[in-house]
Amino acid sequence: MRPHFEFIVLCLVAMGMAAPASNDVKLLRYEVEPPSPKGYRYFFQQSDDTIQESNAVVKNEGREDQYNEVTGFYSFVAPDTGILYVVKYTAGADGYQATQEEGPGSLPPGLVASALG
Repeated sequence: MRPHFEFIVLCLVAMGMAAPASNDVKLLRYEVEPPSPKGYRYFFQQSDDTIQESNAVVKNEGREDQYNEVTGFYSFVAPDTGILYVVKYTAGADGYQATQEEGPGSLPPGLVASALG
């Protein structure tokens, strides 16, 4: 399995962008399915409306062209403007692709519900 260095770097950048401006942020929910030969999943939600979820599924298992197909999103409220940003992404055979949405400043209840399944 080839690591996707670019994807890992982008996730770290995204987490840095979503870093809280206050030290009073609490972790509200954390779920993880440890990496396995079939993929992985993780989710977390913080009290500052930061949420991140990522799911990976192994494609072409056992072949030379095996890779992880990753889907996920992260969201955060910009501390300087109060605007909510939601970035949805996929990474796989076609590379990293993301779409960004921005809203008024709080998470729609449906987004959290759909992320949790």
